Amino acid sequence: MLATPTRPRAFPGRVGWLHEIKWDGVRALAETADGALRLFNRSGGDISAAYPDIVAGATGLPDGLLLDGEIIAIDPALGVPTLQAIAPRIHVRDPERASRLSTERPATFMAFDVLRFDGRDIARQPLEARRHVLEQLDLPRRSWQVSETYDDAETISRIAHESGLEGVMSKRLGSPYEPGPAASTGSRPRTAPRWSR
Repeated sequence: MLATPTRPRAFPGRVGWLHEIKWDGVRALAETADGALRLFNRSGGDISAAYPDIVAGATGLPDGLLLDGEIIAIDPALGVPTLQAIAPRIHVRDPERASRLSTERPATFMAFDVLRFDGRDIARQPLEARRHVLEQLDLPRRSWQVSETYDDAETISRIAHESGLEGVMSKRLGSPYEPGPAASTGSRPRTAPRWSR
């Protein structure tokens, strides 16, 4: 599900919409199965090895879960998440280096949608229902957060701008999750949506 850029003055109103911070990081799906967590990037590649802190922090998540979110890291100079802060971790597959980087540049999985719950595909349910499921999850506190939502796009946009954050995402409460065509072939989470570029 890809965003459509718009001008700040074109923000929708409060009714029928929610708004959240647009996190500057790495888009990822997180899937739980057989007591383990796997992370996938936009092209369907398994990126679990790059983020051992997120994988280890997923203890206690139920099986049959598929979350959409952003992997972020705080830029120590700016105090906010930036792509530059997470960039050194993106292509790391060596376990020793990944472990070292997880200490030097800890990451957080910022969850903003749930597409499968208890093994059931809920992507076609309205966003409002999916967010309710997401907010009821007992996410582990270590390396995991649910992205906060707001009803006033203009105010949160101003705060995001003043704080040096990337922007704001506005989403219709009644909208289903619309996956795009596959960006590439290869392994993907079972029945997961495939992003388009």
